[in-house]
Amino acid sequence: MAAEDAAHTANAAETAETADTAASADTAASADAAGATLRTVLALGAGEALDVVSAPRGLDVPLRDVVMLDERDLPQARDCVVLAVGVDPLTPRAVEAMRAAADAGAAAVVYRPAPDGRVRPAVRAAADAAGVAVLTRASGVDWADAAGVLRTAVAYATTDPAEGPGARLGDLAALADVIAELTGGSVTVEDNASRVLAHSSTGMEADPLRRQTILGGRVPGWRVDELRRSGLFRAVLASHEVVHREADAGNPERMVIAVRAGTEILGSLWLAPDGGPLPPRARRALTDAARMAVPHLMYHRVRDQAAAGRRDEAIRSLLHGRGDLPAHAVSLGLATDQPCAVLVAEPLRPGGDMARTLNALVVRAGAARDRVQVLREVDRMLVLLPEPPGGGQAAELGRQLAALADSLTPRRPVLVGVGPVVAGALEADTSRAGAERVLRVLRTRHGDDRSRSARLEEVAVPATLLRMLDAARPAWQEGVGPLHLLAEHEREHGGELLESLAVYLDEFGDVAAAAARLTVHTNTLRYRLRRMRERFGVDLDDPDTRLLAMLAVRLLREDG
Repeated sequence: MAAEDAAHTANAAETAETADTAASADTAASADAAGATLRTVLALGAGEALDVVSAPRGLDVPLRDVVMLDERDLPQARDCVVLAVGVDPLTPRAVEAMRAAADAGAAAVVYRPAPDGRVRPAVRAAADAAGVAVLTRASGVDWADAAGVLRTAVAYATTDPAEGPGARLGDLAALADVIAELTGGSVTVEDNASRVLAHSSTGMEADPLRRQTILGGRVPGWRVDELRRSGLFRAVLASHEVVHREADAGNPERMVIAVRAGTEILGSLWLAPDGGPLPPRARRALTDAARMAVPHLMYHRVRDQAAAGRRDEAIRSLLHGRGDLPAHAVSLGLATDQPCAVLVAEPLRPGGDMARTLNALVVRAGAARDRVQVLREVDRMLVLLPEPPGGGQAAELGRQLAALADSLTPRRPVLVGVGPVVAGALEADTSRAGAERVLRVLRTRHGDDRSRSARLEEVAVPATLLRMLDAARPAWQEGVGPLHLLAEHEREHGGELLESLAVYLDEFGDVAAAAARLTVHTNTLRYRLRRMRERFGVDLDDPDTRLLAMLAVRLLREDG
């Protein structure tokens, strides 16, 4: 089995390397000449959304279409990519899906991502026997995007060059120049947040608004507000045609059209005059350009999402010490000898809607300095922060993040643990573990408003104790004896004796002080201590018993 896995891993690596090499070349012309194959489709954007697990017939198998794994589509699956939506690649259902697709003559089957990119060996065996390629969705890419980029890549690979713009797939700058030539104006390609993805060449005749938009990389905020108030955005979203806004006293002339993939809007094309009024052909040319821009914007979006998914996985792997750490560091642009520290921020209490606050912390952390790496998880945020000589930036950022959270949600504080400074990104796992221990300490001090953020050095004693308790926990759980008998009894009867024991030990055996904290009479506490000895054999005169009792009550408090 190990040899089989190694062979498949080598095969997958070889086919993935081949796909990457093909993707780096200008593949559009070869795709047009040969039609759609798995190789050309991967090179035309699908390689950003999919990972090749195995390709028993190589990558030059023909592709005709993309279909779903269901009774309606499978009969049409010959030479198609089959999307195994809803099928876990590690279950027997995955083998059934592969056999059904192979019987229908499919060229490839796509599964959702599995841990370490693995699928069941039986799936690969069935695929090898039938000559069907096995692929998985890349991290960060959903089914809708995988299907979209596959379909647009297949369509692009079989398009006559004369029917499309002369721009390599995904080259939005070249696309903008081509559209400008076709329309006779100046073009910006924008996403749905009014950010400029690309623009055509701009001359001295460009109006001030266009120059400001290009220089700022996005439509100015005041302009976005005006477009919302005027209803232009609503008109563009509602229409499949060009929306034309004539020039008036406060606004230059513009034509705009949404770029749509089915019911989804991928972005928009904005056309501005280039030294004179827009020519009569502009409206029709911009309509055609919107249709031709679909595969380019789809490729751009999936490439960005796949890159973001790979980035998140690289950060996560560094922070948890998994995989090829030097390769992860290089992919993130981190020097392995640059000192760094990890911060972990999470709400004091789980639940509730803290997404807005955490998103604000992500923005603030990302702006702290160059090369900061931020990982946003469901209910927390992790930051890998390079530290300059002298340090101190991680601690300061921790205080700033805690203060920002307090200003946004004062009744739902966010705690920030700052791990120790380590020699480089390859040791980030050590700093992350330290930051998480700081958070555990802060949770025990949540009543102190000053304890929103702390460095490991500031809570060294309780943090070290936590490590010792973690190491002692397995031995306690496997042990037997008087204290275990007492703990078992207290689980069933409310914990009165254990609480009394804990407070008595905290007060160094001072019965009066312990009784005052427990709000009971001193004779009541003495009775409870005597009962522990007589019924369970807990001898607090014995130093070993006292030490084990102190560890036990700490562990039991930690575990609730």
